[in-house]
Amino acid sequence: MDLQNCTNIVVVGGVASGKTSVITKYLYNIFNENYVTTRDIKLYTHGKYLRMWEYVYVQHHCIWNWGRYAHGAIIVYDMHNIDSYNQIEDWINEARRFTNEPIIICGTKSDIPGGKIYKHDTITTFIVSAKTGENISDAVDYLLRQIKERNIAKYKEQAQKLKDYQEQQEENISQPGKKSTKGCALM
Repeated sequence: MDLQNCTNIVVVGGVASGKTSVITKYLYNIFNENYVTTRDIKLYTHGKYLRMWEYVYVQHHCIWNWGRYAHGAIIVYDMHNIDSYNQIEDWINEARRFTNEPIIICGTKSDIPGGKIYKHDTITTFIVSAKTGENISDAVDYLLRQIKERNIAKYKEQAQKLKDYQEQQEENISQPGKKSTKGCALM
């Protein structure tokens, strides 16, 4: 499996928050009320360009590794479960320890009246229902656009660094006795 040439989204949240339902509704348009709680890591794929990794919280220690291949994350919480709601800030803090990639929050089970809506200053929250499909595509598509925009910005930055380096090299060639004051690292 080529993890570097596809978009990898990590989906995290407390037990029974609706992670599996959000993923399967988005990828396969399937909803099943009788899901068994995920006990480990589960990988879902859509073609060869999108992977969604579902992770669970085990004994208050996160078992996922952001650093390698995640391009973004979805933090899922059950709007009708106060424990799930209260874990959101922990998930955000955990995510920010490992990455600066785009994150969204999905409050699930909007088909049930009531529920607590989480608001954050810098992270967009979507109110979704895997059962009805409400806002599932909007949420994931929004995250995918954020990832794409971030990647474009990264590529533009790298292209500018390469251009600056090439200009410096041309200047060095045209003025052979002059010492460069700039480094040549592209990173």
